[in-house]
Amino acid sequence: MNRLLKCLFLLLTLCCHLLPAAHGQQMGWRTARRFGGSDQQAGQPNYVAGMVMDGQGNQYVAGSFVGVTDFGGIPYVSAGYHDGYLAKYNSAGVLQWVRRLAGPSDEFIYGLCLAPAGGCYVVGNYGGGASLDGAGALPDTALVVARYDDAGNLTWHDIAARHSPGSGLVTAYRVAADVAGRCYVIGEMGPVTRTFGSITVTMPANAQSTRNPVVWCYNAAGVVQWAKATTITNMDALITGIVSTNNGCVVTGRYSGEAGSVLGYPTDTTAGRGLGINYDGFVVALDSVGTTTWGSLIKNYVGRMLLAPPVLDGVTHWVPHLGYGTSA
Repeated sequence: MNRLLKCLFLLLTLCCHLLPAAHGQQMGWRTARRFGGSDQQAGQPNYVAGMVMDGQGNQYVAGSFVGVTDFGGIPYVSAGYHDGYLAKYNSAGVLQWVRRLAGPSDEFIYGLCLAPAGGCYVVGNYGGGASLDGAGALPDTALVVARYDDAGNLTWHDIAARHSPGSGLVTAYRVAADVAGRCYVIGEMGPVTRTFGSITVTMPANAQSTRNPVVWCYNAAGVVQWAKATTITNMDALITGIVSTNNGCVVTGRYSGEAGSVLGYPTDTTAGRGLGINYDGFVVALDSVGTTTWGSLIKNYVGRMLLAPPVLDGVTHWVPHLGYGTSA
């Protein structure tokens, strides 16, 4: 078996090297960047949450850093613990600008995506006393969604789902944008009531249901159009990925619990669910106005399942991209 696995690994490695050459593409790294610095908080590393590249080869990188960090010739010092960052590099790997979500607590940028008109969208979480470059001081403790143009100017931002003491978890994880510039954000929330723009979302008051997926959508001007969450009656659900389509988005995740729905797609109570042990996968498609157009549950009776983020084939078809299932 070990010999077979080694052969398969060598074959895959060979294919990875030969396929680009067969299509006339150059092989090897184009640019590499190290975010080095002095870690003022012992054991707290810098993070890269994601990277996207536009048609001109410009690269946008987002994540969080702590202490003194050099993004490319310019050192930055975090305001407190982690600060969120968005950095742009040109096609030659030269730093163009850095924008920060900074504050005395933990501030993170968890996701980014390209904006069709140029620049990118970012989503993050922040604590009290934080500020966002281009917007200044931010209120309360909440989630922030923002769009920066290709020159680093803040074109709009929104403070979403503000926290209050004892009100439970609300977190934003990923963002995707369609060709019309609509921005779709995924996250999770506990048994609380939250307001996204003018839309109120209420989760069932069930102490067991502490993590439930939520999706909300902005138009190109940064106005919330709709928001949708799950209604699992016990246990949890977890959203893991999102990708935009020509007219909406597709999300993936997992859930464990009984009757209700995952983002508008009905769940069930067949054997193996609702025990707090097993997780089933879900794939749900939403259109641009928040209507659930289709969905699928991936049954898993013997273990825990996690679906990787979905991918598209470059047209409009969703290509299944399974993660793993492990025994309980």
